[in-house]
Amino acid sequence: MKYCVPIILFVLVIFFLSCDKPKDHYTPPPPLPPVDTVVHVTGLLVEPTEFLLVPSLTWQLTANITPANADNKGVTWISSDNSVATVSGSGLVTAIKVGAATITATSKDKAITATATLIVVKDYEVYAVGNGHTFQYLNCALYWKNGKASLLPGGTRPGSDAFAILFSGNDEYIAGNTINSNLWGVATYWKNGVPHVVGPTNIDNQCWGRAIAAEGNKVVVAGSTFYDNECPSYCFGRSRAFYWTDSAGTITQTGLYNDISSTRANGVAFKDGNILIAGAQANDNFFQWATWWKNDTATSEILSPVNGFYATTSITVRGTDIYYTGYGGCPNIGCNATAFLWKNDGGNTIRLTDGSRDAQAQCIAFSGSTIYIGGYEKNEVGRNVAKYWRIDGSTIREKTLSDGTKISRVNGIAVSGDDIFLIGSELSDAGDRKAKCWRAYEGAAKPLSLDASDYYLPQGREGHGIYIK
Repeated sequence: MKYCVPIILFVLVIFFLSCDKPKDHYTPPPPLPPVDTVVHVTGLLVEPTEFLLVPSLTWQLTANITPANADNKGVTWISSDNSVATVSGSGLVTAIKVGAATITATSKDKAITATATLIVVKDYEVYAVGNGHTFQYLNCALYWKNGKASLLPGGTRPGSDAFAILFSGNDEYIAGNTINSNLWGVATYWKNGVPHVVGPTNIDNQCWGRAIAAEGNKVVVAGSTFYDNECPSYCFGRSRAFYWTDSAGTITQTGLYNDISSTRANGVAFKDGNILIAGAQANDNFFQWATWWKNDTATSEILSPVNGFYATTSITVRGTDIYYTGYGGCPNIGCNATAFLWKNDGGNTIRLTDGSRDAQAQCIAFSGSTIYIGGYEKNEVGRNVAKYWRIDGSTIREKTLSDGTKISRVNGIAVSGDDIFLIGSELSDAGDRKAKCWRAYEGAAKPLSLDASDYYLPQGREGHGIYIK
């Protein structure tokens, strides 16, 4: 028994020591989150960010997702005002009525948003003239009213054309040319769709009516004839400027040239009972200068230097002032010209371009005291690019209308308030020509423009004149 007590004590010590020793508690780490292999959207941009439409026109917006390899590029679209414009699930916007709307795109991944601002502008009665084709006729004088094309009576022969349009009271006047039985152009004007031949009909030379003015019962058409049989004295042929006056059915013809001059008439206006004609004159084969005449050759004025190649392209009377658009400045044919605006005389000349690239100013219109001028300037690769210039006092700002991938130009302009209509043409490198109409709007944060050619000028090859009501 003497060994029992120590043994029992040993067992008790071991027992208590075992009870005091903490148990081992192992907590495993939480599982790692699954690896996200999805490429998420990080940015969204809607293009364009601001754009212009007229009621019933559509525009396809583009949603640019970043990164480009995002897995979910889905976007939803919504318009802030469906009464102004609606937008489809693919971003196609349809203008409904005049007003403004914000078009919002939201990415389906991460719900990132981007917006575009739409301005729907007033639609006008739009009248335009030029040339084009129909199912039966090619390269003929065309007339458009609100986008509906029709042939001008007598203008169905290829080579006929229409260059200018205006309204005097409720009467509509168009200047151009028809083709005679010898297949030469003859100066013609249309009053309310009825043709009136005013140019000489018994010559075998081209004759065009380029501009028109109407006042009371008097209609004046300005234009030129071209005599290619006067070579070699004039190696390129000789132009002779004329204007034709129809006073209540009595037609008179006034020549604006002499024995040694080659002249062209491009614009006409009335002022204080006088007839003003703008154009160009040359007395040799190398130089041409911008000129205007009052009634006849007895009263004329040269606007430009005479040692270059200059011309006026249009004339407008505004109050007591006379404005001429044109171009020139280079010493011979084929070099770069500068686009100009002359006010009253050659002493008040505004350069619209710097002369580093060929440019021309073709037409002019006013909105209050603001002057708008349409024309073109070549780009860095030598293509004509349609544009207009806005002049406020001494500030000149330009707006490019085309992207420069095709040759384009502005020939005519009409303005009402902040709304600007410009008409011209576009020529592809393959030689395909299309009449163009640009609708510009100056009432936004920045000038906006819209190519509305299909809407206003179907079937057209060249647009020359435009008028809006």
